[in-house]
Amino acid sequence: MRAVQIKNHGAPEALELVEIPNPKVNSTEVLVRNDFAGVNYIDVYQRSGMYPMSLPFTLGLEGAGEIVALGDSVTDLKIGDRVAWGWAKNSYAEYVSIPKDSAVLIPAGISTQVAAAAMMQCITAHYLANSVYQAKSGDTALAHAASG
Repeated sequence: MRAVQIKNHGAPEALELVEIPNPKVNSTEVLVRNDFAGVNYIDVYQRSGMYPMSLPFTLGLEGAGEIVALGDSVTDLKIGDRVAWGWAKNSYAEYVSIPKDSAVLIPAGISTQVAAAAMMQCITAHYLANSVYQAKSGDTALAHAASG
């Protein structure tokens, strides 16, 4: 399969399209044919070396696509389900093996493109509005950037 890796930390030119074997699933994972991968600040930090990674490294933590294989103990999902995920490594690839608990079913009417772009931002918004500060009725929130 094709994947985007870095073999050296650096500028965007460090991104390299490579051929690597398809990932295998363990008993609690699903294999997804990736339609879209989200691009986030952490990907840039990892590529640049701000967050050093063991190299070579396949970037990406979020995406969306269709399940093509199931681990032996996965019973709540099925082949053909459209799912999105956040915080699953190696998402800049044609196929991604993700923990079944990270797979979120995509509702009808939502594209895989929108689902892939929303996961990390939704996780971040939930974390900020529930863990960092417990938002309550009557509070005002200011979105000061249309970014991650």
